[in-house]
Amino acid sequence: MCIIKRRQGEIRIKKTFFRIFIKSFSIAMVVFCMGVIFNFSSQHSVESSELSGGITNKVISVAFPNYKNWSGTAQRDVYKVIEKIVRKSAHFSIYCLLGFLSMFAAYCFFSKRVLQLGTSLLVSVAYAASDEMHQLFVPGRSAEFGDVLIDSLGALLGIIIMWMILAIARNLYQRITKTGLYAERT
Repeated sequence: MCIIKRRQGEIRIKKTFFRIFIKSFSIAMVVFCMGVIFNFSSQHSVESSELSGGITNKVISVAFPNYKNWSGTAQRDVYKVIEKIVRKSAHFSIYCLLGFLSMFAAYCFFSKRVLQLGTSLLVSVAYAASDEMHQLFVPGRSAEFGDVLIDSLGALLGIIIMWMILAIARNLYQRITKTGLYAERT
């Protein structure tokens, strides 16, 4: 049994454990998000169309209450447009989450902002490109350069959001420590 006699040493051990936990957790969240993306990309075209079709129908029923009364041609045209918006929004939002999480992970590992931004963007864009390549091997799916661009823009937004949150937190922490409202336990 190890008893830590110095209280300062105990604080150091707790901080080290916390840092290791946060780093591990941040990487796990990035990998989990990548797994979710991989799972969606592994669906063949029929499954993918059913999922986006269900969401499209809900969006149409909310946005256009009398959609059922429209002519068949008008319904098809609106459905195609809304389905495309739903699909591209799904790409954008899931990669926004990936960018957000990868920026936090990069923040945990690197102290320089340029490395944080560059690493998180590189990871997100590289995964977007590899995800599109992966879809070449899924029945009924194809790789589209436009999707890589949409994914990259989503990741960039997520990175910017996390960067802003971290900047606000850093600024707040500095204000608190300067005014003496925060005193470390000794």
